[in-house]
Amino acid sequence: MMKLGFNTLNNLLKLHIFQQSRKPLFEEMPSRSDVIKPDVFDGTNFNRWQAKTKMWLMDQKLFWTMADPPRIDPMDAECQTKWKDADTPAVARLLSVFADKLFDVYVSYMNANKLWDELDQKYSKGDNGNESFITARYLNYKMVDGCSVMERIHEL
Repeated sequence: MMKLGFNTLNNLLKLHIFQQSRKPLFEEMPSRSDVIKPDVFDGTNFNRWQAKTKMWLMDQKLFWTMADPPRIDPMDAECQTKWKDADTPAVARLLSVFADKLFDVYVSYMNANKLWDELDQKYSKGDNGNESFITARYLNYKMVDGCSVMERIHEL
């Protein structure tokens, strides 16, 4: 066993302490997919969320699973494996950007295409209905004698 002198040991301890207290030279940068990851979907602003999610999944090369499942020959195990290997992460990515209440509703979906179509069917119509409701309120607005428009603007 080698004996170290007091000065050598002291220098090694100083070096160790200095290295621990120094900030890392390079901090880990977020990946491109992390930067464009959409906000959590809570049931509002579906069209915006859908567009951002589409870009995010395209960047991860998973959006192709949202299209109709290809007609795969039952004997072609390679194509089936490729589909399953992409479909499962696509479902997981979609579920990861849901608010808790929506996650609980859609967690049972095992197919990305069915999940994407269900969301599109349910929420894209909701945005259109909201616009129709606002338009109807505007068209049904009636002037009242004795009140200025500015006093009743909140009713629009």
